[in-house]
Order: sequence, then structure tokens, then C-alpha cells
Amino acid sequence: MKSFFEKRRDDNQRVDVQWHGKRIFPPHFHSNLEIFIVKDGSYTVSCNNKSYKVTSGDVFIFESFDVHSYDLKLTEICDDVVFIIPYKYLGNFNEFLNGKSIKNPHLKNCDNLENLIEILKDIDKAKNEYKTQALVDLFLSTIIEDLTLTDQKENTDSYLIRQILEYIENNFKGECTRESIAQSLGYSNTYVSKVFNSFINTNISTYVNTLRLNYVEKNKNSDKTVLELIYESGFKSQQTYYRFLKNNK
Repeated sequence: MKSFFEKRRDDNQRVDVQWHGKRIFPPHFHSNLEIFIVKDGSYTVSCNNKSYKVTSGDVFIFESFDVHSYDLKLTEICDDVVFIIPYKYLGNFNEFLNGKSIKNPHLKNCDNLENLIEILKDIDKAKNEYKTQALVDLFLSTIIEDLTLTDQKENTDSYLIRQILEYIENNFKGECTRESIAQSLGYSNTYVSKVFNSFINTNISTYVNTLRLNYVEKNKNSDKTVLELIYESGFKSQQTYYRFLKNNK
């Protein structure tokens, strides 16, 4: 199944706590940290093409740009929470990671589950960003106790797709091609394309131009003209922009 970039999620820079949902969600990805807690019930979740059974008392952590999905039968009833943390709140957590990734995203029978739930209740009541940041840090510091980190230099496809997506997110307004990505990350052009297509089910050029198109649409209410936005977004010409816009309506 084709995965998609959840633009709405990245545009929303607010911490989001979602209680008790029947979660059937196709493969998607975004820059936020997403944490899934199951108080009662059972889910099948997918993360970077690998399936996990998440059951009562478990916590699952989806890192930034992980391709993930949820699958729960509509007849089932679960008690769960999804906690979504925008990138701007992750400074201290990313400092802890120090360039590494989480080796054990599936925390089974988490001892601190009730503490985590209480912190989430406080986050829901937070009146300002300072308190929200403090509570986010408290939540993540509680989870850190159970995490094992791994060196991200391991040549796994799941880590490479995260590298590719991060590179594109940071560079789509400039030179952002299969060749520039491959050179920056130290892989062959062919391998970069193969991994990208296997996860995202589209080519790099189309994905990059989609980000550029979204950038133009998002900023149309600014003081800049559409022409200025077209070139600022990374499109090389008006013709390229309008052709891509027409093909994606």
C-alpha cells in the first residue's frame, strides 16, 4: 500500500493527545515523534515495513519519518492513547539520542505506564508552551529509562529511508535530486531510488515537487507573489510548477 506524507500533521505544531480511538490508518509519515500506548486491547501496527503486535500495557515509539500504520478491526474495542510531539519540542530528546536511533521501539509491559498516562492528562490541561515543554520533557525522560539505542550507521533500509526523507525535508527548496541525495548519504543512485520507491511508492522527483507545491499553496496568503513563491519553493520555472499543479488536481 502506498504511504503518504501527512502534511496536516506537520503543519500542526501543537502537541496532540488522542484518547480512545479506533485506529485504522494507512502507511504514513511525518516529522513528529508519535507514541502509542495501549491500556487495554490489541493492535497490529507497522513500522518501516515490519509488523508488531501491541497489546495491553505496551508502548510503541514511532520516530520522526518512520513509515507507520495502525490496523484494528472495527468490531474490537481498545483503550489507548496516541501522543504526537512536534519536532520543535524534541530538542532535549534529540540531544539524548545524539545521532542514534531507538533499537527497541516496542516497549512491552511498560512499568511506567500509569505515570505516563498521568503526565498526558497534565499535558492536556497545560495552559502555555512553557508548561507543555516541561511536561513533554518529563514524559520522554520517563520513557528514556527503558530505551536501548543503536548506532544509526547500521546500513538498514529503514534507517536509510529516514535519512532520505530528512534530507529532502531540509533541502527540497534547493538542489534536491536523486543524485544529490545519493552523494550526500554515500549510496548509489540506483539503491537510493530502490529504497525510496519500496517505502513511498513514488519516485523522488514527484515527491520533491509535491513538497514544493505544498509550500506554494501554504504561503499564498503571504506578502509574496505566486511567482516569487514558485522559485523560492525550488521549482525551476513557472511551466514546471503549473504542469505539476495540473497533474495533481
